[in-house]
Amino acid sequence: MSEVTGEDIPELLLRTSTEQLRRTDPARLSVFAVAVVAHSEAVRRGALDGPVVACAGHSLGEYVALTAAGALTLRAAATLVAAARPCHEGGRPDPWRHHGRPGRGPAGAGGAPGGRRAGGR
Repeated sequence: MSEVTGEDIPELLLRTSTEQLRRTDPARLSVFAVAVVAHSEAVRRGALDGPVVACAGHSLGEYVALTAAGALTLRAAATLVAAARPCHEGGRPDPWRHHGRPGRGPAGAGGAPGGRRAGGR
């Protein structure tokens, strides 16, 4: 995962300061990496009995769910998570934040102003 993202993931998870993890880029990669590790460990320990019939996730969890379901390789999912980084730089709005209102995401995720769904409904 480190070679795909360009980040030292073990360093990020084990030695990064809380202050630095408050930034979107390292936080996003950390959340993704921990979720992948958690799923891998659950599989390794036999916590998931029988075949997986469905995987779901929200936000970064979608990438983890697609990886757990076998729809994306870990490399492909990590590439997509890392590729989102430029979208959050340069003063553009950060869609991973809730715009100061709990439970409200970006407009494209059903969190448009006034609680309306994107598209005006």
